[in-house]
Amino acid sequence: MSNESAGIIDGGGQTLNYFIAACTAISVYNSVEVLGLAVTTFTRYNTLYFWAIVTCAMGCIWFACGFLDIFYQMYKNVEPYATVYRPLFILTLGWYGMVTGFALVMYSRLHLVMVPKKYIFYVKCFMIYNVIFSHFPTSVLTFGTFINETEDWASRYGIMEKIQMTMFCIQEVILGALYLHYTRKMRFNKKVTKLVRQTLYVNALVLVLDISMLIIEYVNLYRYQIMLKVVVYSIKLKLEFFILNILTRSLEKGGAIGQTGYGGGASKDLVSGGEKHMSAVHGNKEVIPATPSDAGQEDTKSAHDSQSRA
Repeated sequence: MSNESAGIIDGGGQTLNYFIAACTAISVYNSVEVLGLAVTTFTRYNTLYFWAIVTCAMGCIWFACGFLDIFYQMYKNVEPYATVYRPLFILTLGWYGMVTGFALVMYSRLHLVMVPKKYIFYVKCFMIYNVIFSHFPTSVLTFGTFINETEDWASRYGIMEKIQMTMFCIQEVILGALYLHYTRKMRFNKKVTKLVRQTLYVNALVLVLDISMLIIEYVNLYRYQIMLKVVVYSIKLKLEFFILNILTRSLEKGGAIGQTGYGGGASKDLVSGGEKHMSAVHGNKEVIPATPSDAGQEDTKSAHDSQSRA
């Protein structure tokens, strides 16, 4: 089995060892911090957003620890239970939680910016497709590569690794692009425009991180990519938590006036979705953003006042 494909430390040098240790420490720290913030910030734990955050954070921790075990072959020091199955199961479950858990974090806030339901349905189908045709085949090849230790398995794993990285990158680009596009279609009061602009910048940064990870994969820096990946996901998770805070602050201020061109149903989704998220984060106080009809009434009133003064 080739060292680059399997990712086992063998003559990698002290620089690589320091890099792996640093990536593990950063990712675990970020994930534990997000877990603490989620538990202490949310007042209700029965939302998809909350459990997606918890799943992604735990996935980052398991993934980092599992690959640390693989890299340094620590599983061989546990006699008589020295088996590679232990770290493989840990990192595989962690990978599922980290990647798909983060996708669920992004997916669960699409209705807040009134993405049409048909697009949300298409995204859901694509996520299920990736679980079946990206997660499962990669898991089989990962186990086969480490257990059989042949170049044939390693080469197949290397090909599938690039395919799944590409598919998950496309998935997150779609989720981020939908959020960016439909957030820009909404009209906001001036007092929250700055907050909304911050969410756009953060989402743009997440997209850049996704593309950069894909580039690292295609230049065959496997051992660096695999640990840098978990750091990037832990950072993206913290950024998503930051976006949630901005969204709830925008809704609290009544800044969302509505989305033009999609009818009243979209505004109803925003109100109900915003109330659900914010009641989970900030308690049960009522928060109802201004709707397009409210904005229209204000515009009509202003026009009548102008005519009266004239």
